[in-house]
Amino acid sequence: MKGNREMVYDCPSSSFDGIIVMMSPEDHFKSNMYGVSVTGRLPQGIMQELYS
Repeated sequence: MKGNREMVYDCPSSSFDGIIVMMSPEDHFKSNMYGVSVTGRLPQGIMQELYS
């Protein structure tokens, strides 16, 4: 999925443990948040694409 934002957007999850937040000191309104441990199943089409 690396480098393919569309595939990442197709696989969201609301079930995760822990977060990482990255903020830019130059731009206080810009931040990124990442789940550390995600629980769930990827859609079958995504799994096939990853294993091909």
